[in-house]
Amino acid sequence: MGATFRFVLNALALTVVLVAPLSAQTFQGIELVKAELLLDPATKDPGKPFTVGLRMRMASHWHTYWQYSGDFGLPTEIKWELPSGYVAGAIQWPLPNRMMDGGNIITFGYSDEVLLLTEITPPSGATTFPVIKAKVSWLVCKESCVPGDADLTLNPSPTDDAASKAAFAQARASLPRSFGKGAGFEVARSITKKEIVLAVTGLSPGELENVYFFPLPPADGSVVISAPIVERTGDRVLVRIPLQGETSANAGKVVGVMAFERGGKREGFEMNEASFSSSIASAPPPGGQRGLLQFLWLGFLGGLILNVMPCVLPVLSLKIFGFMQQAGEAPRRVLHLGLAYSTGVFVWFLGLAALLVSFRAAGSEEGWGFLFQRPLFLAGLSAVTFVFALNLLGVFEIVLPGGMQNRLSGATTREGLSGAFFQGLLATVLATSCTAPFLGTALGFALGQAAPVVFTVFGAIALGMALPVLLLTARPGWMRFLPKPGVWMERVKQLTGFLLISTILFLLWVLGKIAGVDAVIWAGVLLLALAMAGWIYGTFVSFSSSGGGRAAGLAAIAVLVLGLGGFSFAQIRETPPESGAIVWEKYSPARLEAAIRAKQPVFIDFTADWCVNCKANERLVLETDVVRAALRERGFLALKGDWTRSDPEITRVLRRYQRAGVPLYLVYAAGNPEPQVLPELLTQRLVLEALAAPSSPSKVALAEDSAGSR
Repeated sequence: MGATFRFVLNALALTVVLVAPLSAQTFQGIELVKAELLLDPATKDPGKPFTVGLRMRMASHWHTYWQYSGDFGLPTEIKWELPSGYVAGAIQWPLPNRMMDGGNIITFGYSDEVLLLTEITPPSGATTFPVIKAKVSWLVCKESCVPGDADLTLNPSPTDDAASKAAFAQARASLPRSFGKGAGFEVARSITKKEIVLAVTGLSPGELENVYFFPLPPADGSVVISAPIVERTGDRVLVRIPLQGETSANAGKVVGVMAFERGGKREGFEMNEASFSSSIASAPPPGGQRGLLQFLWLGFLGGLILNVMPCVLPVLSLKIFGFMQQAGEAPRRVLHLGLAYSTGVFVWFLGLAALLVSFRAAGSEEGWGFLFQRPLFLAGLSAVTFVFALNLLGVFEIVLPGGMQNRLSGATTREGLSGAFFQGLLATVLATSCTAPFLGTALGFALGQAAPVVFTVFGAIALGMALPVLLLTARPGWMRFLPKPGVWMERVKQLTGFLLISTILFLLWVLGKIAGVDAVIWAGVLLLALAMAGWIYGTFVSFSSSGGGRAAGLAAIAVLVLGLGGFSFAQIRETPPESGAIVWEKYSPARLEAAIRAKQPVFIDFTADWCVNCKANERLVLETDVVRAALRERGFLALKGDWTRSDPEITRVLRRYQRAGVPLYLVYAAGNPEPQVLPELLTQRLVLEALAAPSSPSKVALAEDSAGSR
């Protein structure tokens, strides 16, 4: 199934009409592409290599494709027919344009006109220019995509045609150059399991504005990529090339062309595996160093905010007064006690960081950062964050049991540095209802980071929480500037709850991207169950004086969380079930004939990689559980005819059934040589009806097919 699914979301926006290749390339009365061969006017000596150009002139708003077409399309192909001894080199491709097909499908190609150059090397002793022939095929697209081909002939006769000279000069000026020290920039590369990151440095600010990388993955298909994403950060550009699937082992084979504007002119440089300088140690997070500093700043602010929470601020002054009473009239002693308290705060937070890092070390081999690609993890993290948000909004309170609070408080009553240290160490535990939400958010971010980043983030939170105590023990007189406790503290707490809800919205957005709308809906049901459980706990259980009332409330909570919440969580699937996937065989007339003789029912899908309607039908209808099961249970042989590249046998079938192109779906009853023809736009009902009674075509299917043909 693969990367082509990114096109499915565009199926409703794109109406793709695929017609059989015609040498005239005429569609609805318009000549879409005019192709011809040109001889370079600079050619004078038939015994030396010379250049032939394939000039393609496209109709307005139509375009053809570069040697790597991007998310969609096919490159132009030339098959030379040369006299004995003549050798054709590779196509020399001018810099392409980055285009958008169907809204968010990124492709690379040419519009209006392009001249593709090929060098022909003659045999030794050649004295005349030969007749050159070529079979050319292409795909040209606008709202529709139309395959085309032509048989072209060139009778070389050197001329001084000014227009041809200008065309060849312009084509050569558009060719990318070999990368070297004279290019004026450097590119460092880093490869992870998710992406290739290119860091471009050395360009001027004006040149940085128009940088783009046109990738060239290996022709063997061992690396599947998405279109590059360009990020500009300060004096460099980061180019991120997402990898599809586990292809990082061969990702180093991805080369390409780096392009930008210099002096008002587009320039391109070929980047091969040797072009990249020393690899980046680790791919920087989105936004680079600046993004990390932003997270540290947010962590620091979070620690500061902890000090104005209702469970912390009212006792902050009491702590400082206690330190002053212990120290008497010695200011230095007060500062030492403040430092001991702050050390306890840092030990607590850094201990949590160490615990997290140890969990990571024992966790998934592919790295905890990949947990954010797991629907169940995203739903679980959303649920935990939502519980914290409910607490901050006052739906219920998170408190430690009374006996535990008394024992922890007793450990902090001792005087001296050790007592101050334990006060700082246990302050966050005693303030669980305030610190838990911030720790949950920090945990969510730190799960995807390296160990040094984890310690740094938790250290920033600790610094924010300890800083007021450090300042007040250094300058006790500043306590008069402390805000007085009041209702405003509750408002700050509630505002923080809304900020956590915004984090949940982001997590649900990522979940929707990975697992679809159904997963988001089930996650919403899970959050609803938690909200109702939190309300029951905060309204009835916490204040119930009777054992029966508390038991009833806890039972209702268990039903909501374990029943409704657990059921919803189970519906958020990690991956769609593939155990019953359709086993496709390659179509051939011989295989079809053998199945008919054996009286085996047959379903045939004639498709192409560049056909958006085909991919939409596959994703939304054919590859669904109910259709898979029907094919399997009724013993259908599933054949697939791939028309991605023109196939004469498939073309004959299309013409037989009066189809201009793919998709074409045929259903053969057991032993029946005449099939039922399904419409181009499938629904589950139509397919299931055809599979259930394939001996007689469905009237609905025939009617819709007729309408679709018109």
